[in-house]
Amino acid sequence: DADSLAAVRERVEPLREVASTVLDDIKRLARGLRPSVLDDLGLSPALERLVQDFCKTHGVDVSLEMSGLGDSRLPESHEVTVYRIVQESLTNIAKHAQATTAHVAIERLGDELRIAIQDDGCGFVVATAKQMISEGHLGLTGMQERAALLDGWLMIESQPGQGTRTTSVLPLPKGNSR
Repeated sequence: DADSLAAVRERVEPLREVASTVLDDIKRLARGLRPSVLDDLGLSPALERLVQDFCKTHGVDVSLEMSGLGDSRLPESHEVTVYRIVQESLTNIAKHAQATTAHVAIERLGDELRIAIQDDGCGFVVATAKQMISEGHLGLTGMQERAALLDGWLMIESQPGQGTRTTSVLPLPKGNSR
């Protein structure tokens, strides 16, 4: 319904800006789901960057401890799963916990990998979390499903006013490095 080419261009420009913003957001989300540093350098550098970015963005003091991993790489499926579980835990902390500090510990114990994330936030009733998982709330459900895909499990410990601790345990296949 524009009466001139200039009017069309004027109306199209905001659409171009929206499209450009959406494309940038999609690229950012894709990098967040599987950052190139995870493929290129491995789990430890990817988690270090994730924690560093989270601290800057959300103002929560997060410490990261990794032990028993050595220099060898885990299977790709495990690296991606660990990364996404930590990422989702930190997202939940930012959205719900009102925490000032958190601790992420990744530990290899024999043929198992243990991921423990604890915060000093407001906590919640665990039965509510179990109901949320059964109702398919994406954050906790995603963490549980990711662990289950690798024959692992997720445990949630929390009490109102006492913070939250999630622990995931993932079995590692024999000959478990790349």
